[in-house]
Amino acid sequence: MGLPTFQKFCCCCNLEFGGLVIGWFNAVVSFIGFLGAIGMIFIGSTAVLVSSNPTELTNALSFLVVGCIYVIYFLIYFIAAINLIMAVNRREPERMKLMMILMIVGVFISFISIWTSLWSGLASAIIYSCIQVYFFLCIYSFYKMLKNERGDQVQQPMPYA
Repeated sequence: MGLPTFQKFCCCCNLEFGGLVIGWFNAVVSFIGFLGAIGMIFIGSTAVLVSSNPTELTNALSFLVVGCIYVIYFLIYFIAAINLIMAVNRREPERMKLMMILMIVGVFISFISIWTSLWSGLASAIIYSCIQVYFFLCIYSFYKMLKNERGDQVQQPMPYA
């Protein structure tokens, strides 16, 4: 038994449109996150230069390191989102795999955040997790649909020269 699949995105749109919406949404969000991470690096690096005591220096360095990790993360996510957009437009299911892997990791992390969040953030963590699961299942459904379309096509043998 596999994962559930959908025939429509948001009950009324086709999965191709849903893939584009999800791809563009993730591209925009990851680009904004990338810019925020660059800001973290800038703030962390200036704080390192002006910090006078060891506690401030430690905080500034940790801010700088987290900013660098976020830059890498958001850059990879941006590339995956652009790949998803191109995969949907060209109907190439193999190009969707990076985004689906990142979405699975994101779903796993968001479920962990449900268990670690305070009561005040519990509702938003649950809603965010459900949206991520839905987005993943939509992309997975479109992936399976494209794979089935390609499986139905019979390739003609190459003529011998």
